[in-house]
Amino acid sequence: MTTLEVTGPTTTTINTPITLNVTFRVANSCGTFNRFVETTTFPKNIVALVDYSGCQCTDTPTASLTKPYTFTATAAGTYELRFLQENNLYITRTITVTE
Repeated sequence: MTTLEVTGPTTTTINTPITLNVTFRVANSCGTFNRFVETTTFPKNIVALVDYSGCQCTDTPTASLTKPYTFTATAAGTYELRFLQENNLYITRTITVTE
């Protein structure tokens, strides 16, 4: 899915979760959020997985959903989170984690 916006804090401390609000486009009225799929290495690539079920769906090319994405780091450092847009472009959020 195409990420439209990512908002939230850019700093935290070790083992303290932060929540980023991720807004992404859905293709039609039957689209429901399933989960975020992410790589295990950094920079971490993240994409929203949307399920489509139903047989009377209307196209909604400008419809979007906003869901929370939680990030927790176990070590101090700088972490790059990349949320997939179209054409392999990303919205990048850099999170600084201190002790």
